[in-house]
Amino acid sequence: MDAVVVGGGLAGLSAALTLLDRGGRVVLLEKEAFVGGNTLWASSGINGVDAAAEANPDSVGAYANDTLVSGGQTTNPLVQALAEGSVSTLEWLRSRVHVSLDKVSQLGGHSHARTHRPSSGLAGSELVNALKRAVGEYERSGRLTVLKKTRATRLLLDQGQVNPSRAALSTT
Repeated sequence: MDAVVVGGGLAGLSAALTLLDRGGRVVLLEKEAFVGGNTLWASSGINGVDAAAEANPDSVGAYANDTLVSGGQTTNPLVQALAEGSVSTLEWLRSRVHVSLDKVSQLGGHSHARTHRPSSGLAGSELVNALKRAVGEYERSGRLTVLKKTRATRLLLDQGQVNPSRAALSTT
């Protein structure tokens, strides 16, 4: 095993899939009896700049500015990273995870339409289900192990590094 991913929501599934696509072996820990986390109930969509949408005049700069204004800030490098990363995130979700994000809306605080969601179902459940399908091939091959009803209670270090084979777990 190369990595332990703690949490089976959108972020955990995305991290696991990225590691698996790069050749890693992963154990995914989920404290609940199901994978998906709170993302399953998210309905609005995922915010991002769609560089391929010629009809939408949105930009990374506009997204960053909208976010800064909404947060009462004038600068924040994390906001810039969020806005820049949103372009490749949308592309990855469409091309690698094969999720359709065909509806785009302009929600509060946005100067342009940038909230992407599928035309059917809740955005969160559609994203989670697409990610579960994508990681499923690795689970069947044995490169991914999913442990549900399992909590990471502490991390043990070997010479300053986390050793995935020594993770302390508890099942509920």
